[in-house]
Amino acid sequence: MTDNELAINKRIEELRLTTGLNATDFARSIGVRPNTYLISITYSRRKPSIELMQAVMRRYMISGRWLLLGDGAMWDKSKVSQNEDMQSLIATAKSIMQQVSRLENG
Repeated sequence: MTDNELAINKRIEELRLTTGLNATDFARSIGVRPNTYLISITYSRRKPSIELMQAVMRRYMISGRWLLLGDGAMWDKSKVSQNEDMQSLIATAKSIMQQVSRLENG
């Protein structure tokens, strides 16, 4: 395994520690079997697969540049901002639906 591949494993592990999840729960959160995660990332016995890196970037909205090269911030601010906007819209829609329901029932 190359130094860069080891560095990617370390950055994924850094992300896991940042989330506060144990290895099993983190693996499940990205759709990977816990044993696969432990062997590949925690014990650095295998290079990280493209699929695993994509799953990590998608699930946690981290910067691909940070994951692959170690450059810049961990979080992809554009994705985080979009997610926060979406969460805000969902919360607003739920609130409106609750108000409509109360008016209809009440």
